[in-house]
Amino acid sequence: MFRVTHTTPKKVLSHLLRLQREGEALLGQAQVSALDEGKWADRVFRYLKKISTDPETFERLIWKNMVPMSLDFRPRALPTLEEMTKIQKKHVQKTMITLAGAIEQFEAQYEE
Repeated sequence: MFRVTHTTPKKVLSHLLRLQREGEALLGQAQVSALDEGKWADRVFRYLKKISTDPETFERLIWKNMVPMSLDFRPRALPTLEEMTKIQKKHVQKTMITLAGAIEQFEAQYEE
């Protein structure tokens, strides 16, 4: 699944683990903004795409799990800060699962 062209497997694993620690730190925060979650998720998927043999794997994963947009335009109450934080943490958890799977596969492939 992965190829390493520009660096060593040790550097790749180090970077993946750092991204994982940053995700765990986001989950530990009292409040997580959409901007923080988005920046982190973007870094994760850009890096996974960079080291993947099939870069479109993660694109397909993202679009497969995409929630369709509702055409119901009735006004709705805005979510509270706690609800938004809960939603953002759920997004971080989903990305963490993808990242953990990638780390596991990478370690299995490059185990010394």
